[in-house]
Amino acid sequence: MNRLSKMTPIGAGAIAVALILVNPKVLVMNAAAGLVIGTASLGAPGTWVAVVYYTVIAGSSVLVPILAYAVAGERVDHQLEWLKQWMERQHAVLMAGFLTAVGLLLVYTGIRAV
Repeated sequence: MNRLSKMTPIGAGAIAVALILVNPKVLVMNAAAGLVIGTASLGAPGTWVAVVYYTVIAGSSVLVPILAYAVAGERVDHQLEWLKQWMERQHAVLMAGFLTAVGLLLVYTGIRAV
């Protein structure tokens, strides 16, 4: 843990990318999003808009708590801790919902391609 506290931003970014690549749930969801966006026939500008939109939505789960803490500091500690505990308790339900949505989107994309 001591090495992690002395890590540079580039090192932290490299570890984040590695963790994304080895987490099968994240890899499947991102690959599915890429498949849906890539097969949507949006043209180059539409594809870029879709990629930016997906990135903002996907990154908001990390960005919102960071911004909340940056703006309000310790005043949001209780709310963030409550949210963390709730998400830990509801992990299976949340993952089932996300993976169901991704699965339905892939089925829809497959049917539409036929």
